[in-house]
Amino acid sequence: MSQSTFVTPTYQKYSYCPYLSHLLIMTTLLPVSFFILKYIGLWQPVQWTGWRAHLYTLFSIFSVIILYTDTGSQVVDALETSVTVSDYADHSFILLTMIGICIKMGSILKNRKQIIDLVTALQSGSFQTRNSAEDEVLREFEYIMKWRTILFGIFVQMGTTNLIVRSLIYMAPYRITITKLYLPWDTKTAIGYWTAWLFQAISRWFGGPVNVACDSLVSGVMYRASAQFKILQIRLRDLTKPVASHETKDDDVKQWETKKMMELVEEHLEIIQIISKLNDIFGFVIFMQYCVSSTVLCVTVFVFAQVTKFDGYAAMMITYTGCLYFQVYLLCSAGSEMAYQSSKFASHVYASDWDRLQISTQKSLLLMMMRSHKPLKFTSFNIIELSIDSFSQIVKFSYSAYNVLAHGQ
Repeated sequence: MSQSTFVTPTYQKYSYCPYLSHLLIMTTLLPVSFFILKYIGLWQPVQWTGWRAHLYTLFSIFSVIILYTDTGSQVVDALETSVTVSDYADHSFILLTMIGICIKMGSILKNRKQIIDLVTALQSGSFQTRNSAEDEVLREFEYIMKWRTILFGIFVQMGTTNLIVRSLIYMAPYRITITKLYLPWDTKTAIGYWTAWLFQAISRWFGGPVNVACDSLVSGVMYRASAQFKILQIRLRDLTKPVASHETKDDDVKQWETKKMMELVEEHLEIIQIISKLNDIFGFVIFMQYCVSSTVLCVTVFVFAQVTKFDGYAAMMITYTGCLYFQVYLLCSAGSEMAYQSSKFASHVYASDWDRLQISTQKSLLLMMMRSHKPLKFTSFNIIELSIDSFSQIVKFSYSAYNVLAHGQ
């Protein structure tokens, strides 16, 4: 049974109750992303009250303290001990990622209500499916996002496991922490070292899923907008249904077309508003993510260029670099798909039986076509545009940097 065939009647029945509607919605749209957020302490289920809510709040505080303290300790150590460019590179390639994770954590906690409102809008009104054809479009969207999120999560946790296992095998015997950090106790003693190691291991296990959940949430909303443009193409065909019957009166046809045209325009505007809200919530986060990823890839290339043999460290660097590329690709591919489907909608309007419609309806369709010729894009701060072109630029730049540094060794 598809998600929509289950959700629609229940949501309509309880739409008057915000509590029940939010309870239903947060378990149906992007379930993998919200499960990860719940697991790492960033998304308390809306149905939890009483002692469970208080206990989860403590868990959230613990999660935030662990990650922010770890990141702050790395920043202090980098400022105190870095002297050469190589020192800064060694600190930065993990530290910058941790800073990005902290920004995402803060954004999710701060904008919880706005995220709930956004997801609620994506599960109500015109975003609910109405027939089997629309159900099929939604199932395709769910399948894509489910497996992209799972694969991204597996890839990230493989990198995290590689980092932790490598530290146990090669670094623990010499009392070297997973990454360099400043702590107010001696990490060369057994108790001091293993306390620091456990602290960093927990931080890494919590940090990776933050990236997976946040990035899959943003890309998931953009893919959902793309799916809605496909659904609009299906609904566009309803405009000509009365025209196919010669027995239909002209007045009835005009009323039908006016009603359906108003619905199409409203639904088209709702998609644009959804992406605008997404930009308001995550615009700064995506801007920082793009900047951090670009910088970290260059730093990682600098560090990787110094590797002379394939060992545990090289394997960790390869996995880490692959995670960064996957992360940027997930966002950029979603942005490109949304832009493509929004601009493609104009072609479907032209390919419809518009010549059989009323003049007033044709004029409305023309205006919609003109609006659709301008693709719907996710542009952060009017600077960073999520697209495959942006991803290609990062790949080309990092590859060029690697060639320069490798030949300079």
